[in-house]
Amino acid sequence: YPAHFGATVTVETTQGATHSATVTDAWGDTENPMDPAAVLAKYDRLTHWAGIDPAMARAIRQAALALATGGALSDLSGALARLPDPVP
Repeated sequence: YPAHFGATVTVETTQGATHSATVTDAWGDTENPMDPAAVLAKYDRLTHWAGIDPAMARAIRQAALALATGGALSDLSGALARLPDPVP
């Protein structure tokens, strides 16, 4: 740090063995990028975990991806506006 944003994780099994793994740059950083399919899979997992209706999540994803080919920002903001308010 600040040249790299890596991490180390260490786990101990129920048998008492310890395993560690270290990466110099976290997956998704510019030095260790995710491919487009991995980004979409992460989006799908996170929206599922957040309890967002699958059809709504697809509409948001489609509107966001369309921006790269001239899609309207208003389509994305409209899709996001249809999300229910979070429960406090």
